[in-house]
Amino acid sequence: MASIGADFAVCPDSTIHEGFDLVIEKSPLPWLHIAEEVAKKAKQSGYKKLAITGTKYLMEGPVYPTALKRFSIMFEIPVKPIREKIDKIIFKEFVNGIFYEKSRLYFNEVIKELK
Repeated sequence: MASIGADFAVCPDSTIHEGFDLVIEKSPLPWLHIAEEVAKKAKQSGYKKLAITGTKYLMEGPVYPTALKRFSIMFEIPVKPIREKIDKIIFKEFVNGIFYEKSRLYFNEVIKELK
């Protein structure tokens, strides 16, 4: 990417950021860390607590908690049965290009409850 003139790189997969520190030192370009960018924006916007949704690995992993902690931002994740359903929807539907209205509405309800 550097050879074609890119100024920085970003990976749109938050979960892969668990290995971010393993590759960043060897990169010829600076990388944007998604969770850190979210944390920065949340801090600038005055948020003190965020809800984390996504794959099971993202919700239960260290990527967002680590980044948010650096900015003194708390977080909440859904309870285990909800995390499992979200993960199932993502892997059975979304990654296959399937977007059921009932799943969208489910996410809306989860977000509403976390709010």
